[in-house]
Amino acid sequence: MRSSTSAKVCFLAYCLILLYVSSPNWVAFASATSTSDTEAKALLKWKASLFQNKALNILICNPIPKTTPCTWTGISCSRSKKGVRAVPSSTLRLVAPLGHFIEQLIGNLKSLVDIELSSNNLSGPITPNLGNLKKLNSLYLDDNQLFGSIPKEIGNLKYLVELCLSKNQLKGSIPRSLADLTSLTYLSLFDNKLYGTIPNEIVNVKSIVKLELSSNALSGLIPPNIGNLKKLNILHLEGNQFSGSISRSLGDLKSLTHIYLYGNQLSGAIPNEIGNLKSLVYLKLGFNTLRATPPMSLAQGCGGKKNKITFQR
Repeated sequence: MRSSTSAKVCFLAYCLILLYVSSPNWVAFASATSTSDTEAKALLKWKASLFQNKALNILICNPIPKTTPCTWTGISCSRSKKGVRAVPSSTLRLVAPLGHFIEQLIGNLKSLVDIELSSNNLSGPITPNLGNLKKLNSLYLDDNQLFGSIPKEIGNLKYLVELCLSKNQLKGSIPRSLADLTSLTYLSLFDNKLYGTIPNEIVNVKSIVKLELSSNALSGLIPPNIGNLKKLNILHLEGNQFSGSISRSLGDLKSLTHIYLYGNQLSGAIPNEIGNLKSLVYLKLGFNTLRATPPMSLAQGCGGKKNKITFQR
């Protein structure tokens, strides 16, 4: 029994190493002690499908008997020893449909905590099966060749803290279901082909600290209730087609340090309320049709800080 269990764990370590695709990408599991039969079969199936790639054959596991996987070659863990991370002996750039990973491996590993597959050549749509990974804390699929829409099922990931899908070819609207991610602190969807408005529900996710929606085809008004994002530090909305005036409620975001609204179709006056942002360092409003000048308090530097402001009518 011990040898059989060791073999299964070895295969787990082997595949964890293989899943790392380029620094700092890694995959973490909630438990480092066991895998179900379903997970073991999924790992074996996925491992077999990769044998044709000779570049992956150099990645092996060297488990030391009677020790935690945290001590194995190619494996590292969180400080709490509850999350196993895979670190490779070499850097790889995988070329495959994203569904290949999801269907054959990830879709059957319900204990996954973090998925980081950034900067590869993964293609195809984002499969709705990702919504079954209920324990996910972070999902990084940025800088790939993914297309199609963002599946609403991502809203099922109640523990998700970081979601990064930027630098792909995603189309469609931002799903309202993302508002169900009540623990989300980082939402990055920039450099895609998304269109439509920012759902009002999204700006009710009060945990968001960094919001990146730039370089899309988003339009309409900047949500008037954006002032609900009390923890927001950085706001990237540049390079879209937003129109209307700048919401006065931005002045309620006392933690804001960076505001990027340039390259839209914004008009009207710059709200005086923005002058209340004592932590603001960068304010970029250029290439809109705004009138007047920034509030005097910003021009003089809020809170004794020297602000960097760019403004063109």
